[in-house]
Amino acid sequence: MSRVKIPTTNKTEIKVILVGNSGVGKTTLISAISQGKFNSDQKSTIAPSYSYLEIKNKKGTTSRLQVWDTAGQERYASISQIFYRDSSVALVCLEVGDENNINSAIEWEEKVLTEQSNCHIFYVITKSDMNDPKDTEAFADLLKKRLNNTQVFITSAKNMEGIKEPFEAAANLNINPFDKGHDSVDIAQDQNKDQKKSCNC
Repeated sequence: MSRVKIPTTNKTEIKVILVGNSGVGKTTLISAISQGKFNSDQKSTIAPSYSYLEIKNKKGTTSRLQVWDTAGQERYASISQIFYRDSSVALVCLEVGDENNINSAIEWEEKVLTEQSNCHIFYVITKSDMNDPKDTEAFADLLKKRLNNTQVFITSAKNMEGIKEPFEAAANLNINPFDKGHDSVDIAQDQNKDQKKSCNC
C-alpha cells in the first residue's frame, strides 16, 4: 500500500474576543492591527464578526488568532454572548475614566466567564492619546489594584501605540485546543491500526 502523508499545520489557533462598552474602540483596535493603519471613520459593530491575525510566538511558531469583534450595545448583548463560548482569551476594553468605567469593565469580564469559565482575561485601555500619560498610568495602576494585578495593556489605535502587545500576549499563552502535536498524519499507518483492531485472527 502506498503511504500518503498529509501535513498538518504547525500554527496554534486561538479564539480571541474583544468585549466592552459601545464606542470604546474595539473595532478600531482590530482595524489598526490588521490593516496597519488608523481608521477615523469606524462604525459601531452591530453584529459579531471575526478576522484572522498571525503572530509569531515565543516558541518560534506562528499563532493564528481568530479575533472576534462583538457589539457593545445592550440590545445586542444576548447575541454577542453566544460568541463568547469556546473563547481562549478575552480582551476587555475600556477608556480612561473613573470607578464606573472599571465597574462596567468588570461586568464584561463576568459575562465572558459565565459563558466560558476558563477564558484568559486581559484588560486593554484604549484611546490613550486622548489623555495625559500620567492620568493614563494612574488609571492603569488603579485598575491593576482592583483586579489583583491582572495584566493591563495601554493602547492608542490613532497613534498605533501598544496595539500589538495584547495580541502577542494571547499568542504566547500555552493554549492550543486545535493542535494535535504532530507534523503529519500517516494515513496508511492509521488504516493498518484500524485493520488490526478489527481482525479476529
